Amino acid sequence: MRSLVLLLVLCCTATLTAQIFQPEGLNMPGAYDGFTNPPTIDAFRSDTLPSGEITLITEGTRRYTTTFQAGGGGDVAAGTFDWLFTSGPDGGRFNNKWSLVTVAFDTLQTYTHQGEPSNNTITFTEGTWYHMNFADNGYTSTQAIFMKLSAAPVGILSLSQAGTPEGDGGLGFEAGVYEDQVLDITLSAPLALEERLVVRYTTDGFASSTGIVATCSGTECTATIPGQPSGTAVSYYALTTTEVAYTTGAYDSDPDMATLRTNGALLAYTASLRPKIFPGEGINLPGQYNGFVNPPMIDALRSEVQDNMGIPGEVTLLQEDTTRRWSTTIAVAASGGDVVGGDYGWLFTSGAPGNAFANKWADVDVAFDVLQTYTYNSGMDNSISLTNGNWYHFNWEDRGYQDTRAVVMVTGAAPTEITSVTQIGV
Repeated sequence: MRSLVLLLVLCCTATLTAQIFQPEGLNMPGAYDGFTNPPTIDAFRSDTLPSGEITLITEGTRRYTTTFQAGGGGDVAAGTFDWLFTSGPDGGRFNNKWSLVTVAFDTLQTYTHQGEPSNNTITFTEGTWYHMNFADNGYTSTQAIFMKLSAAPVGILSLSQAGTPEGDGGLGFEAGVYEDQVLDITLSAPLALEERLVVRYTTDGFASSTGIVATCSGTECTATIPGQPSGTAVSYYALTTTEVAYTTGAYDSDPDMATLRTNGALLAYTASLRPKIFPGEGINLPGQYNGFVNPPMIDALRSEVQDNMGIPGEVTLLQEDTTRRWSTTIAVAASGGDVVGGDYGWLFTSGAPGNAFANKWADVDVAFDVLQTYTYNSGMDNSISLTNGNWYHFNWEDRGYQDTRAVVMVTGAAPTEITSVTQIGV
């Protein structure tokens, strides 16, 4: 009786196991190599066996995966073949089989465990690349997908917030409240015609997620995560998939199963109110045009919180939208303007009276109408070329006492003031 109980436990172990026994892995024997098992083709043999390439991925949906090319010079001949998914020990490689499917590419399909009597059927096209994902649900029926490409899947070499080092994992990642986050992605090669690069992000630990298709030029790509409310924790990563899988349901059903490649790391940040400079000190713009007097005597270059003979400055704090910034406009003229045209060194500064240069932002050669990054407490000045007859508008982003961004916009006349907005017909 004791032997019978032991036998029952042993025979039923496979049925109760929630995943395939990893040392046995997954194989794909078929007519393309005479149903040899383990297969003679590396791409169809488990990586638990010598030179095998079917690999287990445990992040997200637990799955086995492989990539291969059909045709001359590839891994397998072009043509139509019967084949199987199998798993089992040495001497019993066919113990577990998944079958009864005619493969439709870029689609999640259900493979029957111990399906009899039919094999699977697949058609390979000359010169075409294929990527397979098989969901490891243990010894039960499961889903798999074959994605089809005209070139090898590209690698994702880097993913970072625009202007920050790759792989910072959110440490030092600047994310203001309701501020869109622009991401830079670098690929190993341009995407294949069928391939799409997607940034997948979540605000609830991947209980749900959103995919954003990146825009690419060659190997350089960008994607934008929309701004989020204060305190929202955002996790994200980049992946590639196929256009068909992304648009016809496979991705929506299971993004992991529709994935070709990822950047290899999950990054994160939290949307929060940015630190601010002390409002009572504001921002000044001293430079060679005023002998670096600070606070400047020129009203347009002096903070609104500081005055000269009772007259407040014109560098104004604006908070009416999502980006807190200090702003001013100067007129440049041979006479009668705020500043005379010429080439100047200058600074953004903030500090208490008597210590007006305590905080500086510099090290920029100004390119007009371009958002540029200014280094906090750099030893270098900024440089700017001002032309008589022009007007220059400065917007300086208040990120507190750290590197920040600013833009200098140039016009041939004073910026037009918007005095009112009225709905037509009201």
